[in-house]
Amino acid sequence: MVALEKVTFIDWEFNVDKTATLIGYQHAKAGSANYCTCTMCENFATYRHDIYPDVIKKLFEDLGIDYEKEAETYHIMKLDNGLHYYGAWFHFIGQIVKGKAAKISTANNSYNLDLFNITDYFNIGFHRDYSLSFFDKEKYELVQVEFTVSIPWIIDKAKEPV
Repeated sequence: MVALEKVTFIDWEFNVDKTATLIGYQHAKAGSANYCTCTMCENFATYRHDIYPDVIKKLFEDLGIDYEKEAETYHIMKLDNGLHYYGAWFHFIGQIVKGKAAKISTANNSYNLDLFNITDYFNIGFHRDYSLSFFDKEKYELVQVEFTVSIPWIIDKAKEPV
């Protein structure tokens, strides 16, 4: 039996298999933005080290998440203020013990996300899921860590979507 670590973050409490999560990330070669050839993912990957507030970097460390290896990244839109709005997610092995789930089911097998505002540009939430995970969903119970972030366009301006 694996001893799970308790991690508390704001209104959430998790039981986490940090060792297994760390091992899983060590086996992943790169994050999704590194595999994609579109300019939106190139911009995200180039800016990646500046995306996460310190409190989120600390949380990811506590959960065993390697923030350079997101399971999925997607560009939502260019905002009126010139920043680019992205979404992405990670996974960790464990359970949500306390705190609201971010995933809200809607009609037609769809869902919305209810994320917690960390800063003016970064929001996060948690729910049980394994979408595009590189962890074995048959072997592990997973928590999906969803976030949205607004970042500047830092690669070649000629490649910037309008």
